[in-house]
Amino acid sequence: MNIKNIDFYSGSNVAILEDYDVERWNSLAERTNTRMFIKLNGRDPVNYEEVRLWVRSLSEQKEKPAAVTVGSHIQSVN
Repeated sequence: MNIKNIDFYSGSNVAILEDYDVERWNSLAERTNTRMFIKLNGRDPVNYEEVRLWVRSLSEQKEKPAAVTVGSHIQSVN
């Protein structure tokens, strides 16, 4: 079974259905991650490994439990 994906072209509302293979998904992820790195860090990455480490650090931050400040005490939210 082939899964179809909608691809929106940048700057337009035109979408087409395409079959994506692993290489295409990886290419899209690399471009998107690099664009977000530049947008949020205000600079180009040294290489894609820097982008990968940055993405991994964001994932690790999401996995940590949130902390809530109550008065002068910090309580873990579990």
